[in-house]
Amino acid sequence: DIIIYFDFDKSDIRADAIVHLDSVARYLNEFPALSLLITGHCDCRGTSDYNIDLADRRSEAARRYLNDHGIDANRMKSEGYGINNLPNSCETGVNYTYTEHQLNRRVILYFQESRNKKTKNVAIPAPAS
Repeated sequence: DIIIYFDFDKSDIRADAIVHLDSVARYLNEFPALSLLITGHCDCRGTSDYNIDLADRRSEAARRYLNDHGIDANRMKSEGYGINNLPNSCETGVNYTYTEHQLNRRVILYFQESRNKKTKNVAIPAPAS
């Protein structure tokens, strides 16, 4: 799985995410039988409805970036989960650190086999430095 992060209340692809998305595009071009599930997530600030919308925009931004870089839209599915499936506990009204919130503001890209089963232990090449 590949994780890219977003700034607070934003769905723009950050510069640090581009190298990861470019690696994903290269990998998908090398293995055309794979597809991608793209899930968007948020920190706990904002309403539930707003966070679902923001998570959708984040996953869609990643899908659009990959589509613009040669990956067929039919090979990708994007979904927004809002504050569901957080890697840490994030509760409204509690003061969390910047880092704790940052871990929640993410998109996860899951490689899948053509029959929509998550592929285990798929290694992609590290981004070029």
